[in-house]
Amino acid sequence: MDNLVTSFKPNRIFAGTPADWGSYFDPSNNLIIRFPSTWRITDSAPGRPTSIDGSTGSLRIQSQSVSAPLDEAAARNWVSANVPGATVTSAKETKRSDLSGFMVAYTYTDADGNQNSGLALLLNGASNTLYSANLRIFEANVDLNVDTAQVAHADLMKILSSFQFLTGIKVPLPTPTPTYTLPPPTATSEVTATPAATGTGTIEATTEVTAESTTAPTAAPSNTSVPPTNTAAPTNTSVPPTNTPKPPTATSTPTTEVTAESTPA
Repeated sequence: MDNLVTSFKPNRIFAGTPADWGSYFDPSNNLIIRFPSTWRITDSAPGRPTSIDGSTGSLRIQSQSVSAPLDEAAARNWVSANVPGATVTSAKETKRSDLSGFMVAYTYTDADGNQNSGLALLLNGASNTLYSANLRIFEANVDLNVDTAQVAHADLMKILSSFQFLTGIKVPLPTPTPTYTLPPPTATSEVTATPAATGTGTIEATTEVTAESTTAPTAAPSNTSVPPTNTAAPTNTSVPPTNTPKPPTATSTPTTEVTAESTPA
């Protein structure tokens, strides 16, 4: 109990921020930021970029590896590379705890053609890691590096001032849920067909169909006559004579035997 009591200490870095504000904490790097209670986290995962949206602006939080700590020129280039169509208006040095970096103000045009403004807080971390909190506001021509603009948008500046490291806190990372992956479908199938016997013969046909076969069947020409498969036997019914009797003929119609073997495919 004594250890619990001594560990209960206020964190002074959030002094002055409203008590009802929400917060986002990334346990993979111990970064935290607070935001108004009306804003919502819309996309988030430990170690991945996080999006926080509100009615007056939006936030983009991320950490990334860079080749070297950013100076002012590199900080300006970062904004140009990460905000399409951005025009940098000012940049100045800043510090958060033991981290130093830059605040870069800019303007940009959104997809609907509206003129908006922004302020990117870029902090150089250990091992060439860059921590960024990119704040966009839905107002035109606002330079949040200027004192008068910071006073007029005090709540927005409190958001960026809360972007800090929480040292001495160990929060376990959530264990991802395993995802089951279905095996790929089999692309080969076999179909065997045995047609019924026709006439005196029997035909057995086996057809193998695979996914690799793309040849279409060849159709029989339309002008080729097909012999009949059935020939009617002669009948013994005599035809009554007409007005002029004719002698009966001695030639009989031969019977044609057709088997299934002589039937063309």
